[in-house]
Amino acid sequence: MLCDFFDFVERKFHHPVVIAAHPKSAYENHPDYFRGRRCIRGETRRLIKNATFILMHQSTAINYAVLYNKPIVFITSKTINENLIEDPSPDWLAKYFGTAPVYIEEHYDLDWSPCLKTNESAYRRYRNDFIKREDTFERPRWQIVADCIKAWGHPIDR
Repeated sequence: MLCDFFDFVERKFHHPVVIAAHPKSAYENHPDYFRGRRCIRGETRRLIKNATFILMHQSTAINYAVLYNKPIVFITSKTINENLIEDPSPDWLAKYFGTAPVYIEEHYDLDWSPCLKTNESAYRRYRNDFIKREDTFERPRWQIVADCIKAWGHPIDR
């Protein structure tokens, strides 16, 4: 079912679907799992940065999609929803971003234009709620810690 959906997406958008594999995955042990599609582990950030849009159901990689301002199409199925043991659900995430999830077992030749746009206010809200508050520094954590240590001075110098 998932690969049929990927076939549809590739035909519709004339682009290959590339799988950003979970770090603990072992798809190399099942080479036909995605019908020969490229599965790349350890490069999720780069894949999302260079993607036109993102297909996902639930992943912390959503942070990269938001930070790189990439459209997200939340995909799900009745089976996924019935067996989901973690939150947030694809339905909840889609609603949070102002879209509807695409059910891969249903007729998905829908109007894709809303799915392929980013909702600027939802992305800003997500960034503020889950990644980084707007009123905090725009520097790496290590730099913030180093600056604080410099400001406090070395304990031996006190």
